[in-house]
Amino acid sequence: MMRRAPRCLAFCAALAVLLAACNPPIVAVPTPSLTPAPTVAAPTPAPSPTPAQAAVSGGALRVAVAEQPPETSRMDPHEEPTPAIQAVVGPLYSGLVQFDPNSSGRRIIGDLATDWRLVDDRTFEFSIRKDATFHNGQQVTSVDVLYSIEGVRLPPRDATRPRRELYTSIENIVAPDRFTLRIVMRQPDAGILSALASGTLVVRPQFDGLEETWRAPDPVGSGPFVFTGYSTSGQARYPRYKDYFLKGKPYLDYYELFTISDATTRIAGLRAGLLDVVLGPLSGQRVRSLREARPDLVFHRAQDTVFGHDVVVNTTRSPFNDLRVRKALRLALDDEAAYAAQESSCRPYIGSPGGLSPWALPQNEMAKRPEAGGDHIQRLAEARKLVADAGLSGGLTATVLPRKEEGGVSDPDARIVDAWAKLLAKGINDIGGKAEVQELESPQGAGTAPKQFQERLLSLQYDIAVYPVPYVGYPDPNGLPPVWRSGGPRNYANYADPELDRLLAEQARTLDWARRLPLVYAAQQRILDSYAAFYLPRPTACESGGADAASQPWVKGFKQDWAGAPLDNMRFQQVWIDPVVKGNFKRP
Repeated sequence: MMRRAPRCLAFCAALAVLLAACNPPIVAVPTPSLTPAPTVAAPTPAPSPTPAQAAVSGGALRVAVAEQPPETSRMDPHEEPTPAIQAVVGPLYSGLVQFDPNSSGRRIIGDLATDWRLVDDRTFEFSIRKDATFHNGQQVTSVDVLYSIEGVRLPPRDATRPRRELYTSIENIVAPDRFTLRIVMRQPDAGILSALASGTLVVRPQFDGLEETWRAPDPVGSGPFVFTGYSTSGQARYPRYKDYFLKGKPYLDYYELFTISDATTRIAGLRAGLLDVVLGPLSGQRVRSLREARPDLVFHRAQDTVFGHDVVVNTTRSPFNDLRVRKALRLALDDEAAYAAQESSCRPYIGSPGGLSPWALPQNEMAKRPEAGGDHIQRLAEARKLVADAGLSGGLTATVLPRKEEGGVSDPDARIVDAWAKLLAKGINDIGGKAEVQELESPQGAGTAPKQFQERLLSLQYDIAVYPVPYVGYPDPNGLPPVWRSGGPRNYANYADPELDRLLAEQARTLDWARRLPLVYAAQQRILDSYAAFYLPRPTACESGGADAASQPWVKGFKQDWAGAPLDNMRFQQVWIDPVVKGNFKRP
């Protein structure tokens, strides 16, 4: 059963293990074509390794992460909102369907489902594989899948399900036999397969009662690795599941997890070959330093799948309820400086609601917008005129509230938030206004500042907030409604637009990809026209910029090249260790 300890103890223990291990036995993703995809893609197996790279079984994969799940976590990916839970329990579970780890999240394949079809425009029928068993030996059936989905969609009264909104379109789920599952929706929902492919929607065995299922002391899944305990120091060592339904997988004998909060120690372990994979963002400076010391390391850069925002404006508060004022704020912000704050030497792309997802607005369309590029002096002049037209003869007064995460946000992210807040304040001052950055303190102890920030947003007690919020994190336009629908749970701007609501609802009902795409484009243009939130320039993937993960050259089959990877590519069943490359390694 899981135990917890203060994070400092976790760091010390993990460091001791690393130091004792004296003899340890970014590719850019092309923009997808706009060729219409089929309504339902038949699942296909992942491609086999080429003969020159034939997978070898054996060995352990040592993975380091920066943080443990919260102290109150029950190791339940259905209940836990933070992605930190996935490194701990992701390798233990299977889902109904999954994002293909070999397609950067752009394709959905089967997991426990062998295939599926549309019975009608509201009903999906899935065939459940008959060779899958849970780690307790029980056969996986359609009833287990039904029970697991319903546990998220219709949870017990005292349970928290942060992703419940992804499944609100489901009207009913039935299991007509042991290996058939039917999901009936209230209306056609083009994003339901993406929701079902979420790595946080896991399948567990049905117990005697709901409470026993969701409060089981240890995770029981049908995934490639078996839970054997999670120590107080944030460490775990899970052996391979010998009866995993993908025969011959996983290739690894063990999956080992180390929680090491200190970034310098994680980097040192990677450099010395004591760690195989380090998950979490690495600044461009750290990547450059590692490249000099270890040019053989592999860096993975996730493409940005943004359906949230970087900066949000309180549209209920005067004068920010005036479109001219919000547009002036956007024009006053120095994009070049905002991009430079991200410490990337990669080529930038213009920020948009879709980021670099398959649904993003094309960059040539984004370049036509008034906030895209242009001379900064001219933009400041246009911003001053807009403020004057809005009747603010004395200039604009505003406070900028930056998001602060104590111990939860990496140093690079914290610096970006701080830099963007100061740039916003400077832009307002540059157009004759008066702005200041308002720092939240933690008078009640560590960890209270993030809670205060969230409370301020939810109660609309702010002017402008720097809040980089990627939708966590699947490349489907149904990530837009929670942020932009009137009354949406993450609509912190409190922006309401009936036409935007209509577009968001219609795209969600449009199953045909080619017909859905123009609706998504129109919704994104309308979002940008509102200036209720800003999407700042972002770096594309490149060899010289920062990275979201790093791995040793002997680690084969590991990929983390899209924004949902921390949630969905955490099973490691396709990962293997090359013994020849590892055997030739000499510690620097």
